[in-house]
Amino acid sequence: MRRTAIFFVIGTLPFFGCEGPTTDIVVPLGIINWYPSGGAICVPRETGVWLTFSEPVVVETLTESSANLSGGVDAVAVAREYDDETATLWLQPTDVLRFGTGYTITLSAGIAALSGGELTTSVTSEFQTLPQSGCALGLICRVDADCDPRICSVTGVCVEECAVPEDCPPGQVCLSDACVDG
Repeated sequence: MRRTAIFFVIGTLPFFGCEGPTTDIVVPLGIINWYPSGGAICVPRETGVWLTFSEPVVVETLTESSANLSGGVDAVAVAREYDDETATLWLQPTDVLRFGTGYTITLSAGIAALSGGELTTSVTSEFQTLPQSGCALGLICRVDADCDPRICSVTGVCVEECAVPEDCPPGQVCLSDACVDG
């Protein structure tokens, strides 16, 4: 009997004066919407970019290097504006974007939320502006198979051979909707 009592006392000691560990759960920052959408074509040259975060962010972490727009290899000068109430960042180019150019929106890992979370990985999205020739109404396509027997232009419309120089093989140009040696 005495052994049982000692075992009971020793067995209950860990429960006296102990507290469970406290845990703070920090949710990573996310991006819930943006414009222009990824893969958009024929985007107006006067457009601005906006991104909505999953929660308000620390404004000081929205820098030229952490939230930017580039066209090809060139950085695009933008005015940054952030609305804490909607957790939305606007990147407004200071000049009109170039015709028919691919642009990349980049958000770098490390942008911090007011709650302590942060963007854990870099995020990019690409779009293309309106070509100088305009965007023709027609069958919208993504791949050549969408246009059989014609081809899908980089502007997202079905054409016989080409609509812009980028539709042609290297060394050729688009002239009167046909790829010819340049």
